[in-house]
Order: sequence, then structure tokens, then C-alpha cells
Amino acid sequence: PDKDNTSIVSAIKQLLSHDTECLARLLQICTRDIVAIAVKSTYTQDSYFLDTHSTISDSTVFATMNFPVTKILVEIAIDAYNSADNITDCVYGMVNLLDALSACEFSKKLSNEDKQWSTEQLVKLLVSPRDISHTSSEPETVMLDVIQEFKGHSKQVMSYVCCEKTDRILSIAKDDTIKIWKSSNDAGELSVSSTLEFKSQDTDIPLPDGLNKDTPTPVPSSVLPYIAIDQSGEYITASKDYTVNVWYIGYVNNKNNNKLSCVQEIGRLVTHSCFQPPDASTPTNKQPTEHIPILLIGCIDGSVYTVIAKLDRKGEGSLNLEVRASDNLKLRDNGAVVKMVFDESGHTLAVGSSKGSVSLFSQLNSESEFELEKTLVLHESVIQNLQFNPSGTLLTTLSEGEAIKISGRLNGEWDKIGIIAIPNQTCFSWLDTRTPQGQHLLACGGDKGIVYVWGIPQWPYDIQITSQSDATCLLDKQLMLSSTCESVSDYITCVCFSTDGSFVIAGHRDGTVGVWLTASGDALFYTQTNKQVVSVTTRGTNRILTCHLNSSSLHSLSVTSSLLHTTRTIRYCNSRLRLLGVQTLDRVPFLQKFLTQLSAKLFKQHECEQEDINTQRLLNHSCIHQSLACLALGLELHSLWSQECIPELFPSNQLTEEVNPKNWQWINEFQKSLDAVKCMAKRSPLSDTLTAHLSEEEIDEQRS
Repeated sequence: PDKDNTSIVSAIKQLLSHDTECLARLLQICTRDIVAIAVKSTYTQDSYFLDTHSTISDSTVFATMNFPVTKILVEIAIDAYNSADNITDCVYGMVNLLDALSACEFSKKLSNEDKQWSTEQLVKLLVSPRDISHTSSEPETVMLDVIQEFKGHSKQVMSYVCCEKTDRILSIAKDDTIKIWKSSNDAGELSVSSTLEFKSQDTDIPLPDGLNKDTPTPVPSSVLPYIAIDQSGEYITASKDYTVNVWYIGYVNNKNNNKLSCVQEIGRLVTHSCFQPPDASTPTNKQPTEHIPILLIGCIDGSVYTVIAKLDRKGEGSLNLEVRASDNLKLRDNGAVVKMVFDESGHTLAVGSSKGSVSLFSQLNSESEFELEKTLVLHESVIQNLQFNPSGTLLTTLSEGEAIKISGRLNGEWDKIGIIAIPNQTCFSWLDTRTPQGQHLLACGGDKGIVYVWGIPQWPYDIQITSQSDATCLLDKQLMLSSTCESVSDYITCVCFSTDGSFVIAGHRDGTVGVWLTASGDALFYTQTNKQVVSVTTRGTNRILTCHLNSSSLHSLSVTSSLLHTTRTIRYCNSRLRLLGVQTLDRVPFLQKFLTQLSAKLFKQHECEQEDINTQRLLNHSCIHQSLACLALGLELHSLWSQECIPELFPSNQLTEEVNPKNWQWINEFQKSLDAVKCMAKRSPLSDTLTAHLSEEEIDEQRS
């Protein structure tokens, strides 16, 4: 509007400020025109931007030639909105307008001037002159679509295992194949490097009591295709039905050979298998050729077989299996072997039974002969999970509908020493390393959507945990997704820590994967798929791998410094956005995308312009730079971006430039400049926080 139209504009603003229904209509009409020009050529009734609460029934849009008129009306509507007393009727329309203006930032049809205009209008809306103060309401957990899907199998993936030493991932599926995956680039994308086929008997096999293939709850991998890899990363085993397959995938005569394999019929239904860890006392200077893997095979009748893989390196090489049976290595309760795990030293073997007991065997000699040390009757039904803590001093067990039991050595003998009496726990996981205080961290998940993280002191001590205050817990609160995530299932199926313990990751029945900071308990973000998460593990320092029910693919995501930076930015804006009517960011996808890229966009703009200013090719920063900076300052993001927070979680070599707080010091100076301009405009004294850039000596030199 020019000077001649000032009175008309003022009259329209006054009218709209008093007639909010009229303002709501104008907001939707302007939104429709912006959408038609920036996003699509025509507007349809099923458009995402259609406000179902509006009284407008037609789908008329302005022609493209009238976009300048729309821009003027948008400015008038925003000014009227900010000055209106009652904006209840306009909230839905303003939320749609927010998203439409954000869509302009990504439009290929609009000019740079139009994009700058849309940024200025976002500043007016998000940095409102209204007296909006941040509330202490619960921060919304950010939903990010960051999970990647990698296809390789033709049928459901049943199990997978990661080998950190070789950076390989091995998955086994119902299509009777094993896929060996490797990272194809720095982004963590996976590709299949080779495929192995294994033999099995495709028959209907009766299951022991307590085992059910079709149950939706997490169950042991018994009777299902199961895969394991030894710590050297050279030997793989796959067991299914009555058959055990072993492959050697290392080097023979300096040649990589993936075809050395051996198949052994056990004669009994195989329900679990695992490799024995190398003896901790074995000298580290032994040659790799001397490594002899020892495989333990658990069966449905409670017997455990020892399988020794012998590699002949002559010629093209060959692989043979020696199966040993022992009456000592057998469950005494007539249950089926459902889970086997070694302690850190490899000398103690814990075997879980379908009857709810755990038998502990100790190794007698280097020939891998074992004797029964003790059988602990811990649960009434099948053992679902069984793990030693990293030091091998504690053993945790879980059965459906029961409390988590903790066992340890008491006076040299294993016994039940404690219980975590949080009801309806479904999964747990230990962190592989201790905290600086010498504690082991134990994460537990249940059917209420809550993850507990306990700091367990070194044994011996008494463990009787009935509530969060009964243990040395690292958290001020329990880990759970915020109540705004209404679509997220409460049932947690699996949980694990990141390698360094910075994050806790939990998978849900509805396909949700949630990520929390361990130290504070803050929910960083969650991502969703449409299938139940069966298992979740971490590989490397920050990559998460998930397996899903009835899925033939692997899923992966990376918790990077940029992702964490983006998540913190979105969560920081949520209180203001909710006051503007944005209850969930799913409602405004373009606004979420704009805020997600705001720091990177502003940082890149500043770096380019600052170089021109330093070389005197540019006198001052551009209007788009000023608009983006004002938006960041208005949302108080400058204080967040300049905090020394993210470097505590990521090494300096993993920080991108826009994440490093040192690169954001300029925005604080920009804030001071704006404050100084406001003081000068109002002819008020400068704030004490505004300090001169020049010293007194430099000022005197300038004067002279």
C-alpha cells in the first residue's frame, strides 16, 4: 500500500480486528492463494490446508497475477491478528497460514523477493508483539522421519547380529538365506555384500509349553531361525529345526572365501546357539590361525552340545565340525533350552529353561567341558531374556508377567539376591561400560511406555527395587514419550543403550522407536514405522539398527550432532508454537521443515555474506539474512545454539559447522546491535549488557 491507500488499509485493519469471523475468512482465502502459487497450480477440497472449521465452502483461488494483492492482504490480516482482542475463531486459519508461508521458502515458482517477504511475515507471526511468555508445560517430543529401510530378503527377517570388529551386519530370514551387510558410505547406508544359503527341515514341530510362535510379546528366538557370529568375525552359525550350519568367512591363503561351510544334523530340535567368547587369559600374541571357535547348541530336550569348528587351510581350505555330547551339560528340570549366554570371561554359561529356571555351568578345562554349578528356580514360566552384567558378577532374568530377577555370587555360590518389582516389565538391557562413579546402568521397559534406567553399584549389595527412589537412579524422572504423542503405543518391546551410554533407545509395539538422553531423561525424538519393533541394537557410536515383525527389511537411523541440534531447536520452539495454536508439528509439515533447516540456512547465509563483507565487496548483510536472524532471535534460539551442550555428546570431529557453538557467537553481537537500535529509537539509555566494541584507548585514538 502506498500513501494514498493508508487510510483504506487502516480501515480494513480496524474492521478485521473487531470482526474475527471476517478475519478467519480472509486468512483462509489468502492461504489458498499462497498454496496455489507456491505449492500447486490449483487448490482442491481435500488439500491439507483446508480448514474444516471455516465457514467458506467454495474453493475459489486468486489468479497468479493477483499475488501482489494477496501479499498486501496477508500483511493486513497479520497486523489485525496481532492486535485483535479475541483470536479464538482465527487460530485454525493462522496455523494454516503459517504452514503456507513456510511452504514459500521451498517453492521453485517464487522469486527470492517473494521468499524474503514470506520470511518477514513468519517473523511477524512467530515473533508476535503479543505478550506471549513461555510456559512450563511439558515439552513435546519431536517426531522425525529419519529411519531408513534397507531391502535384501524376500521373507520376514527373523534375527540379526552386528560384528563391530568387521563392521558387518548379518541377518537371517524365513527365505533360508543369510545376508551379509556392509556400510556403503559415511551416511550409514547398508548394502548386501554377499548371500549365504542354509539348510533346514521344513516340518511342523510341536513346541514345549510356554513357547508360541504367534504371540505378539517378545519371546526367545527358540525354534526360529537364529544366527550368531564369533568375536573374531570369521565364523557364522545358523540353526533351524534339527540342523546347524557353520561358515568360515575369513581368509584362506590370503584369499577371501565365503564358501567354506559345513552342515551338521544334531538329531534333536535346535532351539538356541551361541559362540563361547575367547578365554580372557589367552595370550594376545597368538596367531589368528590358532583360533578355534567353540559353539554351544541348545536343544528342545534340555541338552546342550559342544561343536568345535576345525579349519583346514591346505589348498582351497575345508571346514569340519566335531560334535560332543555331555551328560553334565543338560538341564535338570526337563525344560527346553530357550536362551544361553556366557559371562565376560567365557568361563560361566547360563542356560535359561522353558520351565523358568536358570542353570549355571562352569568350565572345567580348555577342552570346553562344563559341570553344573547350580540351578536357580527364578520364574514360573519361560525365560524371555537372560543377561550378565558387563563384569559378569550379576545375572538378570525376565519372564512374562513377572518381575526382573537379579542373581549374583553370595559366599562363592550363585543365588537370587534381588528383584526389580516394577510390574509388567517386558525387556531390559545392560550398558557395556561403567559410569565414572563405577556403576553399571540397567535399562528396563514395560507395557506402560516407561523406561527406567538404574545405576547399579558394584556387587555385593542388596537389591530390592520397588520404586524409582529405591535404587541409585541417574534420572530425575522416568523416560517416556510426552503425552502429546497420542498415537504411540505404551507397550515397549525392546530397549538398549548407545555404545557410549549417551542415549537410551526403545522400540514399541506400534513401530515407534524413541530416543532419550541417558543423563537427563529428556526425550530427544521418536520415529515411526507401521510394524512392531522386534529388536533394537546399536552399531558404532550412534547408529541404531531395528528389526520389525513381518518385515523383510532392516531399518537403520543415525543419531548425529546435526540431528540432535535440529531436535533441540524444534523442542525449544514448541511452547511458542502451541500458544499460536500449533499443538503438534505434524499439523504443519512445511513449518517443521523450515525450522529444521533454519540454523543451517542462516549459518550458510552468514558465512557467504561475511566473506564478502570482510573483503569489502558487501557493505552490510542482506535483508534475508536480517529476517532469518530476527526470527532466530525472536524464538530465543541464539541462546540455545551458543550453548556448550552437544560437544559433550559428540567428539569435535563429528560436529558439523552449524552445530559448533563457537560459530554462533556473532548472533549474540547481532542481538546487542538490535537492542542498541531500539534504545536509540526510543531515546532511552543503553542497557548495561551493551558494551562498546572499542577499548577506551581505541576510542581516544579515534577522536584524535
